[in-house]
Amino acid sequence: MCSRRRLVAGVNDVATENPVLVKEWHPYLNYPKTPDAIFPGTEKYYWKCRAAGHNTHQSIPHRLKSKGCTECTPEERILR
Repeated sequence: MCSRRRLVAGVNDVATENPVLVKEWHPYLNYPKTPDAIFPGTEKYYWKCRAAGHNTHQSIPHRLKSKGCTECTPEERILR
């Protein structure tokens, strides 16, 4: 679990570790994957910006580093 070799929902999934980030998880472009069933790895997922509705395709680490939507100004980003 600690070494990220086994996913435990409610412990080490993306939804548990980054609840603010998953508010921008795209509801149908990522189907059938859900934030409570994945690790925060380098696979790219679709995100729907809450500020302006932009759709972006980014990995979770990149989304965290950029603090949200890369098309928005830094002040508008969800993780600022």
